[in-house]
Amino acid sequence: MNPRRRLLRRILLAFASVAIVPYSITVLAAALFYRNLLYPAPAQFPSDVPAGAELIEARASDGVNVRALMFRGQEGAPVAVYFHGNGETMGHDVWIARELLRRGLGVVLAEYRGYGLSQAEAGPTEQGLYADAHAVIEAVLARGVARDRMVLVGHSLGTGVATEMARRARYRAVALVSPYTSIVDMARRSAPPIFPVSLIVRDRFDTLSKAPNVDAPVLVVHGASDGFIPLPMGQRVCDAFPHCEMMVVQGGHHGDVMAVEPDRVFGGIVALSAPGRQ
Repeated sequence: MNPRRRLLRRILLAFASVAIVPYSITVLAAALFYRNLLYPAPAQFPSDVPAGAELIEARASDGVNVRALMFRGQEGAPVAVYFHGNGETMGHDVWIARELLRRGLGVVLAEYRGYGLSQAEAGPTEQGLYADAHAVIEAVLARGVARDRMVLVGHSLGTGVATEMARRARYRAVALVSPYTSIVDMARRSAPPIFPVSLIVRDRFDTLSKAPNVDAPVLVVHGASDGFIPLPMGQRVCDAFPHCEMMVVQGGHHGDVMAVEPDRVFGGIVALSAPGRQ
């Protein structure tokens, strides 16, 4: 080999060996701590148990105790089971329960492990949230509400939970507010291109691949001005379901989409749950 080429090769190898150490450390740190970003769980419930609500206690399949709030609606009415986003607790969403209640639906606000009143030593994980959701649904079934009366509603992170529950069993309907295709896709939006995101992020919540297996009617609600999960991603989610209606809220962002047009959004969920839509 030419001496100059040999020297150049040695220099390049030296640079590579220097660069690979901080790169490896960064990738390892991301793999260890990404859940801190995915689950920024508020530890405090923002209020007492609201008047008119029943505090449900359930046990997940792995022994974790989880809780939910149940607001009973009109006799025989559909019941919305609500799975919230990653930065809130069920206590922050009592206003959503009130909006659906006054439109005739019963409501269950589900809580995740490590959040609010469902504190647990084991932190939140994808499979853990699925176990929590299943436990809450089983508790609702035990209170006489059949699956064909349940409307699964998810917001942001909760859309992945709602989709997984709908994939496992048939419910009356599913409403997804500000959904994403998968958490891996979301991570790729902000991670450097050289990062092996699919290896780092083990909590996938892959709604896009599960959607074709959901036979219930689906409503996707997305804010046109959502800067966190862009509208085209929500449209891709809707397109993947066999039976989906898309509702675009003009001026709606990620966190306020239900508040910008409450009559339209909550009215859409009620209409979705009406007899004859199954």
